[in-house]
Amino acid sequence: MQKRSSAALTKFGQLVERISDLDTTAEIYACIADFVPTVLPAEHVTITHFSPEQRGIVVQAVYANPSSQLDICVGQVFSTRKTYDSFTDSVAVPIIYNPAENLERDINKLLHEADFISVLVVPIVTGREIIGTVNIASQSHEYTRQDRFTLEQTAAILAIAVSYVDVFQSRKESARHRLYAEHLEYLNELSEELLRAPSTQAALNLAADCATKLVGAKRVSFCALDDDPNFVTIEALVGLSTDRIGTRLTLEASGLEQSLVERTYFHATDLLHSPIKAHRSLGEAGNNHVWSYPIFSQDKTKRCFNITAPDTDLHIEDAISALDTLARLLNSTLERITAQQEMTRQAKSDPLTGLCNRKAFHERLDLAIRNSVSENCTCILYLDLDLFKNVNDTMGHIVGDQVLKDVANRISDYLTSNDTLARIGGDEFMILLTQLKNRPSVESIAEDLIRIIGTPIPLDSQEITIGASIGICHYPNHGSTSAELIKNADIAMYKAKDSGRNQFYVFTEALAHELSYRLLLQKDLVAAIEEGQFSLVYQPQIDIHSLKADCLEVLLRWEHPTLGWIRPDIFIPIAEHCGLIGQITDWVLKKAFEEIKTLEQTHPQMRLAINVSAVEFSPQHNLLDRLQLAVNQAGIDPHRLEIELTETAFLKHADHAEKLARQLAEFGISIAIDDFGTGYASLSYLVQLPINCIKVDKSFVDDVEHDLKKQAIIKGIIAISQGLDLICLAEGAETVEQLNWLKAAGCDSAQGYLFSKPVSLGELPDVLTTLIPTEAQAA
Repeated sequence: MQKRSSAALTKFGQLVERISDLDTTAEIYACIADFVPTVLPAEHVTITHFSPEQRGIVVQAVYANPSSQLDICVGQVFSTRKTYDSFTDSVAVPIIYNPAENLERDINKLLHEADFISVLVVPIVTGREIIGTVNIASQSHEYTRQDRFTLEQTAAILAIAVSYVDVFQSRKESARHRLYAEHLEYLNELSEELLRAPSTQAALNLAADCATKLVGAKRVSFCALDDDPNFVTIEALVGLSTDRIGTRLTLEASGLEQSLVERTYFHATDLLHSPIKAHRSLGEAGNNHVWSYPIFSQDKTKRCFNITAPDTDLHIEDAISALDTLARLLNSTLERITAQQEMTRQAKSDPLTGLCNRKAFHERLDLAIRNSVSENCTCILYLDLDLFKNVNDTMGHIVGDQVLKDVANRISDYLTSNDTLARIGGDEFMILLTQLKNRPSVESIAEDLIRIIGTPIPLDSQEITIGASIGICHYPNHGSTSAELIKNADIAMYKAKDSGRNQFYVFTEALAHELSYRLLLQKDLVAAIEEGQFSLVYQPQIDIHSLKADCLEVLLRWEHPTLGWIRPDIFIPIAEHCGLIGQITDWVLKKAFEEIKTLEQTHPQMRLAINVSAVEFSPQHNLLDRLQLAVNQAGIDPHRLEIELTETAFLKHADHAEKLARQLAEFGISIAIDDFGTGYASLSYLVQLPINCIKVDKSFVDDVEHDLKKQAIIKGIIAISQGLDLICLAEGAETVEQLNWLKAAGCDSAQGYLFSKPVSLGELPDVLTTLIPTEAQAA
């Protein structure tokens, strides 16, 4: 695009020189028609002129590529003015038809019927009158805003050339002709410079410089109508102190009602005697002309472009023609700048909340780091909403979006104007704090944010409550680059989430090492499954009254090739987090069923208790189907399988968990509640669900023979079990005294090192024959 623009600029200069030597409008029209295909992709060019005498439009010039099948010739008259009905004298905006089939207008409809896919129509304007159009068409290219700008430049040159044609014919060497040639050169230079203008102010400066050359302008300004339509604001200014930018004037005092409200051009002279106060003030300053042009922008804001000049020797119609062209070039440039600024804004903002996006946040953080003058003056907070996924899953994305916008507004209201808030995706936000002096500590700010976000959100007839986990990083203590700071804040946020949610955590190096270790294990878990690094051990569960093993708890072990034995409480949460837990459970089921068959002759009814993660009780894990498949493939009686779950399995996806538990029971698989008493769940699920066994956590069994409080708790659990006809099993029995107390209290079963540590399959037969110490048997 840039290469094409540069080439076009050179060709426009050559066009101006060529037109300057032409004497007739016919020559000028033909020259323009041949010129257009050199700067734009066009297989057909038609230039028309409105003829009141012939009551229609007359073709003035035609360029047709050999591939074009359209038969339009110079002098051809079309009896309709539909083409001009698209324009008004005050709003001569070019039209792009992509695709061309949208056309319903005379000559342009012929273009569509000749298989052109895109048509661009630009009006030719002299003074305040539309005298014709330049129409171009392509069989392979869809026209763009840049193409439109290029064709407008061409039409502007054509308009000013036509307006001076009489002068060419009669007094080619006259001063007016020389002035015209100068004006044409000024406007061509302006069109080239406006292509590179990066901002509204830059475009205004260029236009002001050109207006000075054209009419000796002393002041050029942009003004806009306020939200209150009785006031006008000066948005940009050249020729007076920039201190006046932002000044508000009443619409009446400004003298701009015609261009701002009626949206039409006006020219005023003899300013000293004007009834408008603003004009008289300009006259007292030595000015005698005011031109004002409406500016049309995509955001519909009513703006105008104003030029003030003293008396001029320039023919007034020539001045109007030149300034009309200048205004049209400026209007197109401002539309381009506005579109580019909007594209930039969209590229750097979140479409849902209007906040900065990740890219914009990175840029602001980079700037803050460069401008940081002291340590601990820059800090970022990485914020992730807790329980938001539940809102999205249960209430839908529309409600989820409302929650995100509400949270964004709450945080924005709390932060200062110096802070930056960004939504970087999903339910994650980032906050940049730069001026920390004389503010509460960052920790206090994090606490406030957690409290603010945790306040119930009213939506229709209900309230939604969520939370937030926040990670905190300081520059330069926790990173020297934006990428490093964001990464470490993310680490701290996940630590806060893993630590129980709804809290904040400040980054530490130890935390980074912990994460590196977790990431290493996460990567190596896949290899552990594929390369046979996992193994199983078994711990017997003993009937306290018969002192015989009736069930084996299956426990997973991982021997890492370089790190050695990895504890399950370390790698199981990692497997849950990265989505490997299902594969691991399937491996355990298959392996345990294979190994238990070696005990068929000596212990044909031995049952297996296999731990299942609460994560797998969610609908997407298809636990029932997987268990049924494993049991059927192994040919095992499902009544010999018990799955052990923690209470949390029934807290998440409660309805699905209840349905799944009943389906498991119908299939013959029993359910045991592991670590009973350590959670905070309601006991109602014991009544509602088909539970078979309650396992008392080891923390209650330790020292139970001496601790009265633990005795009371275990007796209560035993009473619940007996009342609900459930088996009560005590974990972690390590002494004969504990076993005797449990038996006396009415506990049904026990497991622990008193009987056996977890052992491999090869050790299991010997263990099962020598389970109980002599003194325990005697008791």
